[in-house]
Amino acid sequence: MDSAELTARLTLRALPGLRDRAFNRLIAEHGSAAAALRAPAQLIEVGAKTLPDAGVQHVVVNNLRAIERDAITVLAPDHAGYPRRLSRRLEDAAPPLLFTIGNVRLLRDVAIAIVGSRKISEYGRTVTEDFTRGLSDAGLCILSGLALGVDVVAHETALEAGGDTIAVLGNGVSVRYPAANSAVQRSIEQHGLVLSQYLPEQRPAPHHFPERNLILAALSEGVLVIEAGERSGATITANHAGDLNIDAMAVPGPVGRPSSAGTNRMIREGVVCVTCVADVLETMDQDGRAERLTRQRERRQPRADDSAGAASVGAACVDTGGVDAAGTDAVRTVRGAIRSAPRQLDEIIAATRLPAAQVLAALLDLELEGAARQHPGGRYELRDR
Repeated sequence: MDSAELTARLTLRALPGLRDRAFNRLIAEHGSAAAALRAPAQLIEVGAKTLPDAGVQHVVVNNLRAIERDAITVLAPDHAGYPRRLSRRLEDAAPPLLFTIGNVRLLRDVAIAIVGSRKISEYGRTVTEDFTRGLSDAGLCILSGLALGVDVVAHETALEAGGDTIAVLGNGVSVRYPAANSAVQRSIEQHGLVLSQYLPEQRPAPHHFPERNLILAALSEGVLVIEAGERSGATITANHAGDLNIDAMAVPGPVGRPSSAGTNRMIREGVVCVTCVADVLETMDQDGRAERLTRQRERRQPRADDSAGAASVGAACVDTGGVDAAGTDAVRTVRGAIRSAPRQLDEIIAATRLPAAQVLAALLDLELEGAARQHPGGRYELRDR
């Protein structure tokens, strides 16, 4: 959009009381924000509490400066780059503007939202790291809300694994909140994407976070809740997923702990219970998705400034290795080990004499290809056996 239309849309966004549906209705009826601003009576009619005045213009000028200073990309529903998932799932309630810093191409990727408690336990941290690393290695882009606890651990783990991650904020992208996550936010800006529906300089507010959670769910193709109390915002994200016909999953937690009350209740009420990465991938399995994940995984390139970090986490990560010779050989060997009969993981490792990480990676590749499946109890077999 040109600078005049951008200024006009920022002006509409800055009007107190003007909600997303009203904003989108104005654009649809008038064809542009500039034209809508020439109908002041209608602005009040659809909910604006004030017309553009000196205060509103001051907000607009400050945010225009932030957009230039922070290299922010602004996306609107009628422009290329805006995620079609939002338009399709939220329709006229889709955010009229998105403000982003980083790689907007990630908005086209298969993504999973990983959310949970801000007060993370050691159990929650371990589970979050394990699931995030495995799902990232499988090619999924990791979405979360950059809050303390599960959110920031998911972002950090995705970055350490060399994967892609998107942070959806409850404040403007030029605001560092919470301050403790400033360094992670900068890293996501460089290696992933930071996104918000709020003006770049807008501070967080309590009502922003439920709205942010809706965007998190709508951008994803699955929502995974790890460790959540009864009143956790993560359960709101899962509820949004259910309303939008998106896969909602939860990891069970230790009985009797308040930090597990939300996830365990969700499972009782019908949310899919998952206990390993393979469970998540099976739940999300749809035609064409495995091929897209393979392309996403192969597209990633090692980061020049992350070589030291890659060496330190390499032993702990499951390297899917789908394009190198060693990875191909491992897949072939594992395929042969389960061709005659279903086998447990430890039996496959013993039969192939491969490291556990290589066996897990090969099994994951075979599952993504649809060539193998895991039965209850952890037995693996070929589908074409």
